[in-house]
Amino acid sequence: MSFSPELIAFLVAGITWILWRLSRNYVLRSPLDNIPGPAPASLIKGNLGQMYDRHGWNWLDGLGNDFNKVVKLTGLFGHRMLYVFDPVALNHILIKDAEDAYDHPEWSFQSTRNTVGPGLTGVHGAHHRRQRKMLNPVFSVKHLRSMTTIFYSVVHRMSNGIDSEVGNKATTIDIMEWLARGALELIGQGGLGISMDSLGDPTRNPLADSVKMMIPSIADLSELQFLFQYVKYLGPSWVKQTLVRLTPSPTIQRLRKAIYDVEAESKKILAGKRAGLKAGDEETVNEFTEKRDVMSILLQANMNASEIDRLPEDELVAQVSTFILAGTDTTSNALTAMMSILAQYPEVQNKLRAEILEAQARFGEDIPYDDLVALSYMDSFVRESLRLYSPATFITREAKKDFVLPVSEPVIGVNGAVMREILVPKGTTLYIAIRASNLDKRIWGEDALEFKPERWLTPLPTTVTEARIPGVYSNLMTFNGGGRSCIGFKFSQLEMKVVLNIMLGKFNISMAKQAKNILRSGNETHEVHHHLRIEDCILTVGITCIAFMALNISHLLPELLAKSFGHVCDLSIAEKSPYLWLCIMQVCKYWHDVTMSCPPLWSYIDLSICPLNIVELLLSRSGAVPLRIELIRNGFRDEDQHEIEDEAKLIIVLNHIHRISHLNFITGIPKTRGNHVI
Repeated sequence: MSFSPELIAFLVAGITWILWRLSRNYVLRSPLDNIPGPAPASLIKGNLGQMYDRHGWNWLDGLGNDFNKVVKLTGLFGHRMLYVFDPVALNHILIKDAEDAYDHPEWSFQSTRNTVGPGLTGVHGAHHRRQRKMLNPVFSVKHLRSMTTIFYSVVHRMSNGIDSEVGNKATTIDIMEWLARGALELIGQGGLGISMDSLGDPTRNPLADSVKMMIPSIADLSELQFLFQYVKYLGPSWVKQTLVRLTPSPTIQRLRKAIYDVEAESKKILAGKRAGLKAGDEETVNEFTEKRDVMSILLQANMNASEIDRLPEDELVAQVSTFILAGTDTTSNALTAMMSILAQYPEVQNKLRAEILEAQARFGEDIPYDDLVALSYMDSFVRESLRLYSPATFITREAKKDFVLPVSEPVIGVNGAVMREILVPKGTTLYIAIRASNLDKRIWGEDALEFKPERWLTPLPTTVTEARIPGVYSNLMTFNGGGRSCIGFKFSQLEMKVVLNIMLGKFNISMAKQAKNILRSGNETHEVHHHLRIEDCILTVGITCIAFMALNISHLLPELLAKSFGHVCDLSIAEKSPYLWLCIMQVCKYWHDVTMSCPPLWSYIDLSICPLNIVELLLSRSGAVPLRIELIRNGFRDEDQHEIEDEAKLIIVLNHIHRISHLNFITGIPKTRGNHVI
């Protein structure tokens, strides 16, 4: 077989062009070569293996600690990239020069389109702005305020499902699974106007499992994502789908199944909405008329649009898929991290629960929207959690043309030169370093790597406010910034606060033994996992939280317990250990007043450290019969003084002997030691 000279020349030219494209970054110099950064770990993959390593937090945090705020990285085949967390540079990339100079890389858009289609995150420019404008009403404060009751309904169903799994004993559960199911139902009810999970039992939800499988599968393929931009050259859709189906990769097949499941559910939702409208279903028509959800808004806008502006079917399906994925994965990940934080910091959990119980006492268990968002410690907890444990570590942009990038702090070049601006060549990939910005010690202080909700209760340092970080939320990059910031960040925050309100009002959370790595802080990796030990918070309050008085749970009316905590306690537990539930006056001012106004509830009084001058007051005001008294002294220093006080207390107690059933009197002095049952 012989080949024509023309064909041979064409093949040689093609191979030469490919080899040049692959090798030119190793040969040509770039203005970025003077930017300090880590050496590439691989000749072919550069630093990509380290960037996308699920356990590479130490390396990633080292970029923020060991280099300038603009760091040079190496990508596939020597491609030069920048890792950016300088606030001035971020402002230019995301806001000031976003239209002219920077956009998502083509491979990023193609990856998104291959996953969820041409929805809000898969389009750009005027197309993106038009879609976003249509969707904005769904995420307005006015709409969220009306959604609060729906959110509570969903979270109550989730907590009841957890309760049925927990039962009457402390139990280890997979909290991430429950939170993923809850987030899926919240986006279904609040964003799409349909129910996607009854949450009635511990049975796994296949759709939630598929959604949670997508991001890890994409991450496993991250080193190949730069090739996604060439997928469009493989031919029509059926050819690409056939090639994917025949690819012998378990990761690709898992991702293919997850994409198929989400797309099928999205088409089902869209068809259901249309069928309801066509049949005149009252609920669907009301949702459509009042623009309650994403689908109603899109369908109505599409009906009113001109033929040119009308969204095609694949874009409508893509919007549903986008909201299912974005609303389920990131929110459930953030909530899982918050639950792990609460288990890791019990003092934070107790303080947050105290604020919640006090608010529930005033407003009811379902705290209204305005009062819920006004809870200062809860808001501080959410902000600090999202600062330290952002669901996304970084996002990408690409320079559309050569551009000069200003910086807030001079960059010291490899050759020692001081650079106050950086020439960014066309085609450069820029990583917007969300985590590095949120943990920057030069902005947040030396305690930036520590979990401190209290930092939000006082004015932030001037280093934070003057940095002008372009994040859309609270000086943080967690929800991105600029025209492509997260459209649903307020929606997500409301979900988080409703979940925290109901969960902490009902459960105590602690770490399970089978912990795995999910939380990162500085150079430490905390051994925690989404398997948390859940138990009824009412019956696990320790006796050390009160000074001298406790209430017997068996003497409290079920109605009072229900009003206090939203459900009735199992009083059989009280018979076995009657003083587990203690006077909540130490935690909540409202119930302090209730307690002080109901003396008959004082069936047990510990006088051990009670001041002498109020002993008579306590005994006189208590109307409880029978009454149990305890007076125990051990290991005190001033024996004579305490002996006198204890004898004086005992004399007062004996004046009420007619209604005392048990008197436990033990002092630290052997000659007066006694234990009496009357």
